[in-house]
Amino acid sequence: MTTEQFQKSQRPGKHERHLIRRANCPLFAQHNQTLISDDLEKAQRRDHDELIAFINHLRSLVSRAMNFSQKEESEVIIKLKEELDKGYEEACRLADDQSDNKAAILALLDVIMSTISKNAAGDTLAFKEMGKERQARATHFALLENPLVADLIDPESPIAEDELVATLFSTTPEIMESVLVLFDSAQLKEIQQAAGVLLKELNLVSEYEKHQAIIKKSLAEIQLSTLTNSPVDSMEN
Repeated sequence: MTTEQFQKSQRPGKHERHLIRRANCPLFAQHNQTLISDDLEKAQRRDHDELIAFINHLRSLVSRAMNFSQKEESEVIIKLKEELDKGYEEACRLADDQSDNKAAILALLDVIMSTISKNAAGDTLAFKEMGKERQARATHFALLENPLVADLIDPESPIAEDELVATLFSTTPEIMESVLVLFDSAQLKEIQQAAGVLLKELNLVSEYEKHQAIIKKSLAEIQLSTLTNSPVDSMEN
């Protein structure tokens, strides 16, 4: 039975997305790979409920952002900024087209950052830190455009810990490579080892050679970056 026999969403949310990800994929051998209508409907319902809750929360955030004073306490402004950052992350894993909501959040973040800049006028160090924050946010938000990234960093991710390897290897090599930036060297080594075990058990080693090569490449890049950025110890006379 294939997923095409059921009415899939054009823009699925995280629950439906993971259900479809597992369907008919041999890497998820420990799970029922047959997608049934009831499961699909339940996943879509959960995604819909989360979408409604998000919209209500976003309205509250917009109201607070539009009504806060330029002289608001810094703690209040920072808390609102953090909530908007989290709101953007959540929007990236929701069902339907969230481009308008994400644009609204970005606009509000610009207002918040402008307020922080005005309050920090004359503070060179503060301006430098804000520049780093803006760059880090832009990089992070760009990564979130990949739905798998959004699903993996979700505190309530539908991807179970024992599904990580199967999830990564179920994507294309190109997508997997873009996702591996989320992991450090130790984590990548664990993924590499677990993948080797899983692929041997399922007799799928040759089918996923490209994926395994990408993990090796990512590990090598991390090692090279570490060596390049390591300070050179001063030689003692």
